[in-house]
Amino acid sequence: MENKCKIIEDLLPLYVEDMLTTESRKFVEENIKDCPECKSELQNLKSNVDIEESLETKPLEFLDEEIKKDKKLNNWAIGLSLLSLFIVLISFLTSPLYLPYSKDLIELKSDSEKHVINFSEKVTGYKTQTMDENEVWIEAWRTPLDTIIPPRGPLYLEIERPAKLLYSQNNGKVAIALREGRNGVEFKGLSLPRLAQNYYLMFAMITGVILSLVVFILKPKIFTKYMILGLPLSYILAHIGIFLPRGSMLTYDLFRDFKFMIVLSAVIYLLILTFGKIKIRKH
Repeated sequence: MENKCKIIEDLLPLYVEDMLTTESRKFVEENIKDCPECKSELQNLKSNVDIEESLETKPLEFLDEEIKKDKKLNNWAIGLSLLSLFIVLISFLTSPLYLPYSKDLIELKSDSEKHVINFSEKVTGYKTQTMDENEVWIEAWRTPLDTIIPPRGPLYLEIERPAKLLYSQNNGKVAIALREGRNGVEFKGLSLPRLAQNYYLMFAMITGVILSLVVFILKPKIFTKYMILGLPLSYILAHIGIFLPRGSMLTYDLFRDFKFMIVLSAVIYLLILTFGKIKIRKH
């Protein structure tokens, strides 16, 4: 029996590796059923093989995880870049192109209770602003998107009397006092563009310089540098992204443009942090 067990022990490694013939496998299996020692030896061999396979696959599993992380970060970078471009595009396509006054732009009709303004089909949007009880400023525009989409029906506006109606051209020229019909005369006044966004830009640039000095002195970790310097940089890039496509840094609708800048700043900031993580992983 001992000789038979010794033969089985010699065959067990080949059995575990599945390298025996059919007859030899049957011989080993029949002996294992009847011999507890051979069965125990087989279990030990299988355990050792499992441990070796686990040790061999761990480096590959680690490498696979690292590749997945890199791929995920790259996908994030691509997605955030495309989202930034999309926000810039939407901001540009929906930005108002203010229309200068002309006789065919506005027709005013009045009765005892109200003024009715009929705009030409060129106008796709308007806004009113009441300066005091008897003075209403009106501005009208179309957008770059309106050259792409089908034309809509003409717009009209009703304003209760008594009110002096002024059309703001938003082009550096004086406003127009509207009169019955298609008549308008120059008014001694004009609407000025908002400048607050340029002050915000200056503040971001000054903040960026100060934070750069702080980073230079304190020398924080790489990702912390991206977190600190990314804040002013993201706003500066957002400002450029919103205003540069228009060819002008001026705005007559600060609230609208500021909303786009804040959203774009947040996306760019996430993009900067993603680039920071990618750089750290490469090192």
